[in-house]
Amino acid sequence: MTQQISYLGARHAWHNLRLLAKPGRIAMIDKTQLVNALYVSRRSKRTRPEGQFDEFGFWFPSQRESQGDVRNIKPPSDSWPHSYLIHCRSRRHCAVLVDAAISGRDVPDDALEVVTKPTAAVQHESTPRQKKPSNLEHAIASAVRREILRWEAENKT
Repeated sequence: MTQQISYLGARHAWHNLRLLAKPGRIAMIDKTQLVNALYVSRRSKRTRPEGQFDEFGFWFPSQRESQGDVRNIKPPSDSWPHSYLIHCRSRRHCAVLVDAAISGRDVPDDALEVVTKPTAAVQHESTPRQKKPSNLEHAIASAVRREILRWEAENKT
């Protein structure tokens, strides 16, 4: 026997769901959202993987950054000097870091911040980027401004 929900009960549940989904409120954050938040911040270069360049220009991850999955990556060479850096910005590596942070291992600060303060990280990731106006849009806006100024100058007298 299935339990039926009345129309008013369903509306009440939907209203509560909408309240929880408002910006600034997150009902439940799962691991995928945490991985995406870390991945987006690294891909957009707001945060950088921990590591350093050697004298030849090769990048190597720090001890906290390499969590076991880095050893499967081809070491840097003259043709691919940033192979580790590219891997440390991948979604797969971000998932490994989030798992390590959840289990309590020592991880880089950006991964730890995503896990300890998930609301801020997920909100920051979900904020829409402002679209930069194209040259045509900029030219149209400038022409409209000039016309408005010309019209105002003519109608003042």
